[in-house]
Amino acid sequence: MVEKSLKSNTVSLILMQAVTMTIMFFVTVAIARTLGDSLFGLYSFAVAFTGLTGVIAHFGLEFYLTRQIARDKKLEKNLLSNALGLKIPLAATMILSTMGYLAILKYDLKTVNIVFIFALYTILISYGKIFRAIYQSHNRMDLEAIAEVTARIFLSTAVIYALLNSPTIYTIAYAFLAFSIFDFLFSSILCKKYFNLPKPNINFRQWKSLWVGATPFFLTAALLMITFKIDIIMLSIWKPDYVVGWYGAAFKIIEGLLVIPTAIVVAAYPVLSKSYKENKLEFKQNFKTILKILALLGIALSLATLSLAEQIIFLVFGENFIEAVPALKMLSMVALVMYVRYIMSISLNATDNEHWNLKIAATTTFANIILNLVYIPTQGHIGAAKATLATELIYLILAGYVMWKVLKKIKT
Repeated sequence: MVEKSLKSNTVSLILMQAVTMTIMFFVTVAIARTLGDSLFGLYSFAVAFTGLTGVIAHFGLEFYLTRQIARDKKLEKNLLSNALGLKIPLAATMILSTMGYLAILKYDLKTVNIVFIFALYTILISYGKIFRAIYQSHNRMDLEAIAEVTARIFLSTAVIYALLNSPTIYTIAYAFLAFSIFDFLFSSILCKKYFNLPKPNINFRQWKSLWVGATPFFLTAALLMITFKIDIIMLSIWKPDYVVGWYGAAFKIIEGLLVIPTAIVVAAYPVLSKSYKENKLEFKQNFKTILKILALLGIALSLATLSLAEQIIFLVFGENFIEAVPALKMLSMVALVMYVRYIMSISLNATDNEHWNLKIAATTTFANIILNLVYIPTQGHIGAAKATLATELIYLILAGYVMWKVLKKIKT
């Protein structure tokens, strides 16, 4: 049976995700309607690109910490202090790589400035993720919900203030930066209050251990982020900003649909990790239950989005974004695949098969880049949607096969 902690944590996370995604949905709509399709394209590029380079700052540490501390709470102080210390050189590397790419491709000054602000935002968010890993490893999803909802309310307030007083892309970028500062401070305060929050530590031997342990998660996250964001970056190279804006609008709808599977797998990860180590039959049952739930939800929501794509785009983003409809119809099928793929991916990590996640991510990333190179120059945002759907299907098939082999080894 699914553990009570998984049920309660999932409810907490779904409620949290419902509130935060509702807030972010309206914030994004307000930004899109205020900026228009062209500047919204620039905003989408900045968020996508810093999300891509941001994997350097994250380095998969939150996934590694969650799993290790969930299994052995005695490791918490040592792992957390050194993870906070290791973040410093990782953040510096992220800034240098981000600015270096923009300089090589000679992006205009406005784009460079906006991306730099979002890079700082991404670094601070990565620190907040470390604190959230502690909440998750202790199954304190209530703290995760409090931190996330409070921070998102702050963000919505900051963005609304910016839009009402000085509606420019710069003020919106600074609103996100202010949000990341608030998120960092508030998450650290909660962590200090309920757990032992050590100071950042510089221990190169421990850094090496963290580096080695987190590397598979980092590489997998990097490859997945490339797969997830490279389409927008490629669109920005070959197509005008307004085309990027159309695709960004369609994808924002899909991100909203991914609230439920994200909440479920985040809540399930520490439980699956622990049950696989202590009771593999329980792990198998938990996995099957979650898989059935996600598959049914994915089918229902994807079909609804496919049927109402035009109405959704017109109602949410307005007539300037009507060209996003074909991309949204294609991406609705991506959501269905991702509902099932999420539990496959997180279960591979929970069963110490992150190396398979890495191999699969490498394969699908290569396929995604090739598909985008083929489709985007001629089909633009619709081609990007086609490439994303094909890539997610490949990932699901490969991950599903590996998980089938893992489950087959567990005797009933």
